Amino acid sequence: MMKKLLCFLLLLPISFVCMAQEVEIRVHEVQRGESLEHVAARYGISVEDLLAANVFANHFYVGQKLNIPILYSQEKTEAYILLDKIRKYLLEGTEEENRGKCSSARKIYEEGLSTQGEIAYLHYCIGRCHYKNNSWKKAIKELRLALQIDDSSLYMAKDTVENLLADAQEKREMQLEERRAMWSELGAGLAATVAVAANAYVQSKTQKGGSGAGSSRVGSSSSVSASDETGTSGGGVTNSQSGKRCRQCLGSGKCKTCNGKGHYFDNSYGIAREAECPNCSDGSCSSCGGTGYR
Repeated sequence: MMKKLLCFLLLLPISFVCMAQEVEIRVHEVQRGESLEHVAARYGISVEDLLAANVFANHFYVGQKLNIPILYSQEKTEAYILLDKIRKYLLEGTEEENRGKCSSARKIYEEGLSTQGEIAYLHYCIGRCHYKNNSWKKAIKELRLALQIDDSSLYMAKDTVENLLADAQEKREMQLEERRAMWSELGAGLAATVAVAANAYVQSKTQKGGSGAGSSRVGSSSSVSASDETGTSGGGVTNSQSGKRCRQCLGSGKCKTCNGKGHYFDNSYGIAREAECPNCSDGSCSSCGGTGYR
């Protein structure tokens, strides 16, 4: 009875602490060279708490099993509950990340979101995968979302998320700066190419215009001389003075139907027979009268 009362009194301080905090009792086996101070420091507790949790331990020896009270705040407790809820996805996704398969890991984390709901730590894991794949824009989106979600899953990783977000934003800005420089160089090169092409086009049009004017002058002088020769050879005003070639005989003066023979072979009824040309009587073009000009 006295031993039970003593145990209650010794554990009473821990009980008051546990009203605001969760406690987990772990078991530690004493190793050679360890002391009470060493064991307490290892688990982040005081020697007094260690002794209070092991009231019946009269001696301290190698191989002894000690109860280790681990105290958690409410927020830390909730964080462990959330992380335990998504432990399966974290283990599988981390394994894929360690293999360098960040895309597969991201799909596992996204599956966790679809089944377990919005959990900040899963968004952090997705953003981390995008970061490793150099997808800075997507990484920034997921990391910001992880910080915006109001849960305790980032209890131990909030600083890590903020540092990763800052680094992703810096690299994203560098990426945008490189793209702006690239497009600037491409634009300058395109403008130079267009200027060269436009200059060449203007020069070619100028050269064609000069050669066309010269040829027109040559053509007009030749036509004048041809008309002069035609006018003088006729000895007077004739149809040939106009210089316009007959469209029907194309200047040959021959009938187009009989080719200037005055007759042709008719094959209308499947029997070839020679007949007089219906368009002329002497093989001359009916349009120009055989002159070849109109």
